[in-house]
Amino acid sequence: MSDALYTLLKRLNELVDTPYSGTYFIPSLWLNPASGSEEKTVQVNPYRFFRNRVQGAISMQDYTPGVSSTGGEWSKYAATYNMFVRQTTAWNHAGDGELRIEPSEQGFMETGTFLKSIALLPYLKHLGINTIHLLPITEIGMDGNKGSLGSPYAIKDPYALDEKLAEPFLDLDIGTQFRAFVDAAHRFGIRVVTEFVFRTAAKDSSTAKEHPGWYYWIDAEIPDRDEAKGISHGYGSPEFEEDELAAIKAQVEENKLRDLPPPNEEYRGWFKGVPVSVEMVDGSWIGTADDGTKVRIPGAFADWPPDDVQPPWNDVTYLRMYDHPDFDYIAYNTIRMYDEKLADEEYKNESLWEYISEIIPHFQREYNIDGVMIDMGHALPKPLMREIIRRAREIKSDFAFWEENFAMTKKSRDEGYNVTVGYLWSDEHEPKKLAEFINMLDMKGSPIPFFATP
Repeated sequence: MSDALYTLLKRLNELVDTPYSGTYFIPSLWLNPASGSEEKTVQVNPYRFFRNRVQGAISMQDYTPGVSSTGGEWSKYAATYNMFVRQTTAWNHAGDGELRIEPSEQGFMETGTFLKSIALLPYLKHLGINTIHLLPITEIGMDGNKGSLGSPYAIKDPYALDEKLAEPFLDLDIGTQFRAFVDAAHRFGIRVVTEFVFRTAAKDSSTAKEHPGWYYWIDAEIPDRDEAKGISHGYGSPEFEEDELAAIKAQVEENKLRDLPPPNEEYRGWFKGVPVSVEMVDGSWIGTADDGTKVRIPGAFADWPPDDVQPPWNDVTYLRMYDHPDFDYIAYNTIRMYDEKLADEEYKNESLWEYISEIIPHFQREYNIDGVMIDMGHALPKPLMREIIRRAREIKSDFAFWEENFAMTKKSRDEGYNVTVGYLWSDEHEPKKLAEFINMLDMKGSPIPFFATP
């Protein structure tokens, strides 16, 4: 165990006698998971409550989930609690019916934090949980952000933690607070799996100025397509004729990924080369091309099938995994079904691959996490994914890789994943589909463990 949990306890002991002005309510289950009390909230002194919770974690047997050479196969026995930290432990502590997103005068957050997640651990242990899966906890971008806090999938810096998950009153850095949470979970015999997104980034990513070649750029004068605003002709997912779609789908189905049909010439013409300089303008990165043209980072969209009806993902952009002059645009054949002429060793964006490959090792070394869920890992270049897995398992042989994939295939197993999300969640509420699922398991079994989810 690292010193973070003891550092946290020391700080709380320094604060425990601090007068607290006002009220601080918590869910009764945080205080006593087995109480069954009809009283849903209780008032506590927050300094003493959190001190006692951290003290309780330290008093647990010094148990860190075992490490062996089984390559993350403990995953098949994981009873997992999925946690979106800022929501899971969010609570209107003032009891006035309004959840605030800024800290109180004394520095307490009402949105969820790592400290409050430590307070939740006894309840999770009571439920029989042995693994926590954290949705992304990294720094969030604001360009095109969704809601007042932004989506955790719009990752501004994958090496930096979201500062809003810290409790300001502690006056401890966010890294120490997260490290203490992982330490506390391990004391309870609970592993921690964090989720990462490697093929997209926030449009205001912290790396765009220094590494503009990691991104796609379009003419800044081209507006985003927005039917609600009456903009029907503008940037969005490329549109294909019916015969083109049929040809694309047939070619991909046959795994013939060479000379895939590209988007139309006008769409491709909106994309420009890597700018010679980049500056932040009103919250967005604006580049200047070598001919003086102003360019911007375009938003993303669902990549497969090409006619997917999902609305655009305006808060994220696709990273340029390969750099080829003939594929200088975002489309299904450059970000998912990589055209074979593009997906060649000489065109890989080597500095970007190195940057991505070191993210998990950073979290292993700094925070001692036990595994990762890879968002859309099956859409990453296969050599990159192999390198990501190799580096992580070199550090920790029992490190787990979970896949956010609704298919259950031997291919996932062969690529190094321990478990996949699968599709039971989409079928289990329909009797006929559930029966078909059970029959499938009876006849063929599953080539990879999958999640059963409520």
